[in-house]
Amino acid sequence: LLPWLRSRNPVFEHMDDYAARQMFQLATLRKEPRGRVLTRQDQRQTHLYIVTEGTLVMRVVHNKIVRELFSYEAGGVAGLLALIDQLPSPYELTAVANCQIIAIDAIQLSQLTAAFHPASTALLTAFTPELVKHLRELELRVAKLAQRKNASVAGSGETFGRGDR
Repeated sequence: LLPWLRSRNPVFEHMDDYAARQMFQLATLRKEPRGRVLTRQDQRQTHLYIVTEGTLVMRVVHNKIVRELFSYEAGGVAGLLALIDQLPSPYELTAVANCQIIAIDAIQLSQLTAAFHPASTALLTAFTPELVKHLRELELRVAKLAQRKNASVAGSGETFGRGDR
């Protein structure tokens, strides 16, 4: 599986064999049917997911409006915020096609981190560039949404309020 992942995503291309072995020790291979919500918005995020088949979508629901932010195809890594903490998720992750995923237990990883285990350092080092890339993409999408919101109120004298964040 690792050679296939390395051909699909630079995260795995740069991951050393030690980190890969540790990752697979924390992982389970799962099949998820179309429509299954893996992470619910505002619920604790406990796993990150590597898609091996199918598609996962990151969605945000606000005032009954659903916005799709990202989609993850084979080789994609979703739920990276679980690496940092297991706080309530600001989004949901949903299988929009039948999926096969590798689910990595972020709680176990955080326990390794708390124990200063070298495996956690290796995994965090491997996934950090992907997390940074993902956050930058998200920042650009938020900026574009803000520009659209600003354009829709241009000349109205309105400004962004606390509820627009």
